Amino acid sequence: MIFAIAAGLGAVSRFVLRSVVDSPTGTMLANVIGATMLGWLVAGPWSDHEMWVAGTGFLGSFTTFSTWMWESKENPAPIFVTLVAGLIGAWIGSLAA
Repeated sequence: MIFAIAAGLGAVSRFVLRSVVDSPTGTMLANVIGATMLGWLVAGPWSDHEMWVAGTGFLGSFTTFSTWMWESKENPAPIFVTLVAGLIGAWIGSLAA
């Protein structure tokens, strides 16, 4: 049940973010924020259950690979920027933990 709640909150959070920041920038921002949070989560002192709920539940529905690929089909330029920013975000998140 808690997993479903976390997934729902992640999806709503992405919807709100994309309502404020237009796509594809909103999609890139959601994915980079998600990578940063996942880096923090994985490097932190969390239990497997907490990582499962927050990482797979919340962040899994907050980030979006399919939308990123769909938007990249029309404009492939942001692919490299998103990949590099995501890796840097994950690294910063792990340092912050």
